[in-house]
Amino acid sequence: MRKNIIKLMLIFLFVAVFFGEIPVLQAKNEDNIRVCLSQGTYSAVFKIVHGKYTFQDTGTRLPIAVLTPGDTVSVNQAGKILTISINGIEMPGSYSGVLSAVPEDERKLNVFSYNNTLYRDGITLNIDSGSILVVNDIDIEHYLYGVVGQEIGYTAPEEALKAQAVVSRTFALYHKGRNLKYDIGKDTSAQLYGGYSAEQNINGQKVIDAVDDTRGKVIFYHNNETGKSEIIQAVFHSNAGGYTENSENVWNEALPYLRAVPSKEDKIAETYFYETGEAWSASCYRWEKSFTLAQIHEAIQNYNLKASTPIRIGEFKSINLYRVNRDGVTPTLSGRVTRMELVGSAGTANIYRDNIRSVFGLKSTKFDIVTKGGSQWAVRGGDGKVSSVENLDSLSVIDGELNLVRLNNSEEMCQVIGESGKSKLTGDISGITFIGQGYGHGVGMSQWGARGMAQKGYDYKEIIDHYYNQGRDDGTVSVERY
Repeated sequence: MRKNIIKLMLIFLFVAVFFGEIPVLQAKNEDNIRVCLSQGTYSAVFKIVHGKYTFQDTGTRLPIAVLTPGDTVSVNQAGKILTISINGIEMPGSYSGVLSAVPEDERKLNVFSYNNTLYRDGITLNIDSGSILVVNDIDIEHYLYGVVGQEIGYTAPEEALKAQAVVSRTFALYHKGRNLKYDIGKDTSAQLYGGYSAEQNINGQKVIDAVDDTRGKVIFYHNNETGKSEIIQAVFHSNAGGYTENSENVWNEALPYLRAVPSKEDKIAETYFYETGEAWSASCYRWEKSFTLAQIHEAIQNYNLKASTPIRIGEFKSINLYRVNRDGVTPTLSGRVTRMELVGSAGTANIYRDNIRSVFGLKSTKFDIVTKGGSQWAVRGGDGKVSSVENLDSLSVIDGELNLVRLNNSEEMCQVIGESGKSKLTGDISGITFIGQGYGHGVGMSQWGARGMAQKGYDYKEIIDHYYNQGRDDGTVSVERY
């Protein structure tokens, strides 16, 4: 019976193509964006959940089948071709081009499932580098429904959600068309994307409202010298730890709209922890990570497995930190480490800028280090000099609230962070503790900072102007419809 249904479906499609009832290939929607859902797979299965779809081969420009809710499609790679089965029935022929399931009516809700996640709009599959590439071809506003809450959190204030919507829309459109086969990924290397499934969150409607209220709005940079305007590279991160960073101190290019600015509202992450008990929020602002000497060697070995330039220093001896701008002299405004020098028995190795996080798996490059070797402690003072401390009985430090705190012998670590661009550890090292602030690369908008600013009454445009125009409100950076 099922075979007969498939045959009738094929006959219907054959007739429909020639009589114009089904479009052979729908025109590309300029408001759509292509999101990579998976790469490197040799079999892909998706199922229609809502709406009616035309499944088509863009190589021959002919439809393959009409898909309705409940229909399951399996696409398998066999060398340089793809084979298809629908509801367990193998379809005749093979395909070498792009296969697309396109909604018949884009005004209605159209949803498919793939890899246990629901997605809106269309899906395409094709062979890429010897495996199947699966892409969600989706209206950019629908895409943002599945991004904003995943990125900044569903409980964020309304204006913070709006700021994230504009920033995420800008980020996506900046990358549109830069890759031939898809525009953007769906993980932290791009933007977290949870598809239609993410909309089902209890606060999902708040996200949809924020996206709808800012529909089509993106961030432009106006170059006064050339008179040209361009969509900015709207990067963002979780928590700046109190201060964002210049783009050239993290990557390479110095961009005028990605400059270091204060972000004191980042601390709201700790308040959120006290209110909700969700420990992940507090660790976005302050964090610690300790290593024994053996763990230091293991971390370096693991880093070398993936690094293009391995660290070859022999037995680890010490570590030096430098907090300087690209000029190599002036200190970074944020206090982030831009060069980490590892010293060993066989030489030294320097790791620069954001790559520093990779060696020891650190949350940010805004950190200092405390070490203990035998009974000797290393403390960096406000003048940048390092002193060894034998006895902690009489030592006091200033804590994060500017209170004088007395340290006893029972304390496991002590730290004084000064303004110098260099930290140096002395003595024999048996372990290191990294004490840091912030989460992420530190460039552009801080998501926790945006939440804090919104809570204080700032609107989304003021939040964007602060992080991408240093709060100048001079028209150099503006939010406009694209």
